[in-house]
Amino acid sequence: MPRLLMDSALGTTLRTVADTVELVDEAGRVLGVYTPVRVHTPPPGYQFPITDDELDRRNAERTGRSLNDILADLPPK
Repeated sequence: MPRLLMDSALGTTLRTVADTVELVDEAGRVLGVYTPVRVHTPPPGYQFPITDDELDRRNAERTGRSLNDILADLPPK
């Protein structure tokens, strides 16, 4: 994806944005949409429905089919 260098004033403003916003020029024309990159942290008080121990147990459990078996079932090109 191409990158566009912005000036430090715009960068400072965008760092305060919490949700997706439209970027507009002085005439109000939409130039694009900005979605901030978020560090995915749950809101205060949120309890994960699955414990770390349960996630470890599920990751250790080997189920399903191997990639070779799946590819063997695909029709030829």
